[in-house]
Amino acid sequence: MSNNADDSPLNDNLQAGSFSVTVYDNKNCYIDTTFEVGSTLSLATPVLSDFVIYPNPAQSQIAISLPAAGDVALYTSEGRLVFKGHSNSSKTQFVNTSLFESGIYTVVFINPKGESLSKQLIISK
Repeated sequence: MSNNADDSPLNDNLQAGSFSVTVYDNKNCYIDTTFEVGSTLSLATPVLSDFVIYPNPAQSQIAISLPAAGDVALYTSEGRLVFKGHSNSSKTQFVNTSLFESGIYTVVFINPKGESLSKQLIISK
């Protein structure tokens, strides 16, 4: 098994623990994330895989397609909360970003089980 970036081998036999990952793009932009690997890893409920943000980059509005009920938050690159919302069902939530400054934001989705996923959003005016 290998990743698409450089065909280096992936570790598909991870031990339980906490891991940090930093991903860089070709413009040297990056996003950091930390995840936990338990003693058993199951993909039986891929709830978080359907979390989609569009358009990205965005200017005045984004749509966040949620896979389930949960909370959504947007943070600046400095960690300042600029939006927080809640949805009682899986649906698309629209966020007015016209007053946001240009930059890189982190969008975080947390489902009712406390599982979270974050994605990078670029606001470009």
